Amino acid sequence: MNQPHRRSIFLIDREVQGALMLRIMLYWMFCLLSISLMLICWSAYSGPSRRFIDLVTDLYYRYGPALSASLMLLPIVMMDVLRMSNKFVGPVMRLRKGLRDVAEGRPAQPMNFRDDDFWRDMAGDFNRAAAQVARAAAERPAPTEEMAEPLVESPLVESNA
Repeated sequence: MNQPHRRSIFLIDREVQGALMLRIMLYWMFCLLSISLMLICWSAYSGPSRRFIDLVTDLYYRYGPALSASLMLLPIVMMDVLRMSNKFVGPVMRLRKGLRDVAEGRPAQPMNFRDDDFWRDMAGDFNRAAAQVARAAAERPAPTEEMAEPLVESPLVESNA
């Protein structure tokens, strides 16, 4: 098993994890907006006739503490999603590095994911594929001078049919 150790970097892939953080904030804002509109409509429907600004002010004073609580909870949720996203972003980043090494002809180091990472079986698949590529490269004959010469195309033979 892998040695458990804490991650020292939380933002591994800015593009992916930044998109997740932006999506969380947008969902939070749309949720608050929809709840607010629903409460305004309910107040307008069930209560006496009032101006819109009075409905909004009443909503603010009545539900302001809940808004504050959700605002305080938002960074905690974002940090939790950021930590959870490391369980799939980290392995993908390590796979990308390993694939880059193999593509550039360098020997790939055996890949091991953390115990709590997603897609742990991909590390074994990558290790088998990298070993197969290394075996195929070792079995391939070394290029010689004869092999390095360009091939001369033979003239086409026309058939008399």
